[in-house]
Amino acid sequence: MGCSASRKEVGDIELIVTGAGNLSGRYVQLSGKSSYQGKPWWHKDGRFNEDHGRQVWWNKGEWRVGSTSDHWWANKNPAQPPASGEWPGWHQKNALGGPYPHFAIAVRERIGAGVMSTEDTESPPDQPKFTRGRSGLGWVYTESGTQKRCKHCGQARSRSMFVGKQWKKPRPTCVDCASRLSAQNATAEQPPPPPPARRWFSRAEPEPSAPKFEEMYNQIAAWYNGLENAALRARWGPFPDPDEFQTWPGFVRVTNAFLDARIKKNKQIINQGRNILKNY
Repeated sequence: MGCSASRKEVGDIELIVTGAGNLSGRYVQLSGKSSYQGKPWWHKDGRFNEDHGRQVWWNKGEWRVGSTSDHWWANKNPAQPPASGEWPGWHQKNALGGPYPHFAIAVRERIGAGVMSTEDTESPPDQPKFTRGRSGLGWVYTESGTQKRCKHCGQARSRSMFVGKQWKKPRPTCVDCASRLSAQNATAEQPPPPPPARRWFSRAEPEPSAPKFEEMYNQIAAWYNGLENAALRARWGPFPDPDEFQTWPGFVRVTNAFLDARIKKNKQIINQGRNILKNY
């Protein structure tokens, strides 16, 4: 019986097994146990156990999924798996708890495969060291001192793509992203256009039509020129023409005085009506 051991993942591709019960998962090659019978050998979750581990391997003219003497699926096609996508041609053998109608094996590139890493080997003395940084696509390796990764776009760029102040920062912004952000800020800082100016008639109602304006203008003009408003005329002068009415200095004061007078007159009329009804 073999025993489990911690080994480094190797190889360019990994297998994703789905619809296989407890055999579902990620299968990778391991250093020292990457091939069997001259064919690639994959181990579930990167764990090696020769007798009871979950594996994908080639033996006795077929690819097998399962463990020693317990093969759940097999594939008679001796060809290597495709570079990517689904690996077809599998048939069920001794799948416990089956059937498994959705069983499938997909092939994908292993993250970090084929990229130089300081964990695997040291760079030659005359070559620049490599550092790695985490990105949405996994580990990315760049030459130390010659490139930095922009904190906005995530691209590894040379020093010429950063201004001096940004290049000195641990997480700099490249010139392309700086230009894009500057344009976005300029757009955001522009104030919205002011709302259209409302006229004096009402803040809650739309502007009246021309006939209503002329009617109101005429009523105010007649009231303003009455005998009782000599003091207003002495203060504000002659009543203006319709086109100059709203820009007239006395516009607000005279209009408010007219409205107050009309309210007062209406109250007097109401009180007179009440007195008539009371005496009836």
